[in-house]
Amino acid sequence: MRKFLIGILLSFGVCNLFGQTETASLPEFSKAIGFDGGASNGWGISYRYWPGKWGVQFNALPYVSPKTYHVSLGVTVLNTIFESNDIRFYLYYGNHLLMNKFESYNYNPFGQEEDVYYEKETRWITGIGPGFEYFFADRLGFNVRFGLGYYYHTSSDWLINLDGGMGLFFRF
Repeated sequence: MRKFLIGILLSFGVCNLFGQTETASLPEFSKAIGFDGGASNGWGISYRYWPGKWGVQFNALPYVSPKTYHVSLGVTVLNTIFESNDIRFYLYYGNHLLMNKFESYNYNPFGQEEDVYYEKETRWITGIGPGFEYFFADRLGFNVRFGLGYYYHTSSDWLINLDGGMGLFFRF
C-alpha cells in the first residue's frame, strides 16, 4: 500500500511538471490611437502601429485659418527593449516638421503707424532617446519619452538640446 501511495504522489508531481505546455502571452494589440506631444515627435492626434519589436508612430496637428497656419507633422520609429503585461521600455527616433505662418508688426513711433505683414517659418526637429509606457485598464497606455534633440531652422540657427514628450493611447 505504501508503494502504491508513493507512486500516486509521484505521478501527480510529474503531471504537474509537464501540465503547462504554453507560456503566458502578452495581449496582441498592434495598433493604437491617441494624443501625443513631443518636441521631436510632433504633437496632436497620433496613430501607432507596433506589431512586434519595431513600430512606427504618426502625429499630426493642422491648424489653418484664412491668414495664418500652424502645422505639426511627426514620424517616429520605435524599438522595444522590454515588454510585459503592464510596462514597455523602448527606444525612439523621432522627426518633426513644424510649419508656421503668423502676423508680425512693424511699429513706427513717429508716425504712430503699424505695418502688418506675414512671416513664414519652417523648422525641422529630430531626436533620439529612451521611452517608458505604462498600460492600465488593459487597453490604455500612458508613455513618457526623454532624450536628446537637434532643432534646425537655418544653417546659422540650430540647437542641440534635451528632448521629451508624452502621450495617451487607446490600443486595439
